[in-house]
Amino acid sequence: MASTLVIEAAVAIVSLVDEGYLSGLQSSGVLAHPLRRRIVSILLDRDTIQREELAAVLAADETLPRDDSERTEIALHHDHLPRLADELLIEYDQRNGDIRLWKDPESAADLLESS
Repeated sequence: MASTLVIEAAVAIVSLVDEGYLSGLQSSGVLAHPLRRRIVSILLDRDTIQREELAAVLAADETLPRDDSERTEIALHHDHLPRLADELLIEYDQRNGDIRLWKDPESAADLLESS
């Protein structure tokens, strides 16, 4: 009887750890980069932002490595935004440049805090 309870408790703990581990794996790699973390934090305050506007905001951000707006926009389009979209953190329309948060803001904020 006691061993059954121990086994059930162990299974419950492993289940919780597995969920947390998978969630961490999903987001920690993509959110490890400071630029992508900043993108998500900007989107927490906005419904939608255009790629050009986001590039200008990021290029002017003194907490990030310096780059001009055009180079930042190229990096966003080819690297950072597709990675965030692949992880289902954002929705990125490459045709018109619209970017919006895919996850609800509370979940996205939790991911930023945990990574």
